Amino acid sequence: MSTNQPRQTKAQRREAARLKAKELREAEARRARRNTIARRSFIGGAGVAVAGGLGYLAYLGVDAKKKPKGSKFPAPNEGLATAKASQNGIPKQVSRTPPGPTARAPLSTPSPPRPPSWTSTSTTPALTAPSSRASTPRRSTSS
Repeated sequence: MSTNQPRQTKAQRREAARLKAKELREAEARRARRNTIARRSFIGGAGVAVAGGLGYLAYLGVDAKKKPKGSKFPAPNEGLATAKASQNGIPKQVSRTPPGPTARAPLSTPSPPRPPSWTSTSTTPALTAPSSRASTPRRSTSS
């Protein structure tokens, strides 16, 4: 490994190491300062966010005490839907309660009761549904 440049003296090498160490210390100091500023900014921003959230919750609490307790939705005969429904070409708003009596007729009449399966006139046993296994006759397995 022969080079044409002469080797640096010990004093020169020591001076180069000192300069490099000084640069590294300065870079570390800049990095530490930048991290400190970022950390403090984050803590301050988080504090402002928490304070704002608590202030908003307090505002909602005070606002809720001022307003009477009720639904967040308008009454059925108030609001945008009623205003729009009163225009031409738009059907009237459907109310939730029927205008007449509240008793309703059943939707379908019940079917008449079925006869028990043992009185069925069907000859195919697969179509009848016995009420329990104990009442079904046993089939013979002999060939």
